[in-house]
Amino acid sequence: MDLIIPPALKPFLSTVIPEPHQLDIGFTLFEFPRFEDLIDFQMGYRWHGITQAQELAWDAN
Repeated sequence: MDLIIPPALKPFLSTVIPEPHQLDIGFTLFEFPRFEDLIDFQMGYRWHGITQAQELAWDAN
């Protein structure tokens, strides 16, 4: 399945969040992926970090 980020978001994600794409959220730095890497970053949440099993609660759509 190919997921596509709406092209209208690219300017915001590419310029509002400057390099190195780290946002200070008060207690740590959150590293936000580059626009080109965002889908792969989000897909990483679909699998359990330790067991690598697919999360059943994450819908395929």
